[in-house]
Amino acid sequence: MKKVLLVLAVTGLMSTSCKKVYTCSCTETSDEPGYSGSTYSVSSLVKMKKSDAETWCNNGDDTYTSHGTSATTYSNTYTRTTACDLK
Repeated sequence: MKKVLLVLAVTGLMSTSCKKVYTCSCTETSDEPGYSGSTYSVSSLVKMKKSDAETWCNNGDDTYTSHGTSATTYSNTYTRTTACDLK
């Protein structure tokens, strides 16, 4: 009886997947005057391993620098940064 239970337990563990749907939480910040930033979450929509989910989430990290002009100054440079973490 113990052998049967052991076989069933091992079989059950082998059949369960380590994959699941992950959520990535991202925060966007900027040094642009009047920009308050934003926070948002994105779901992977497909099941994946944690290591793959971390890579997927880190692909959301980004830094963007804009170079614009306005009537009061000749050039404005602002940096917008997005940082994402797996939740």
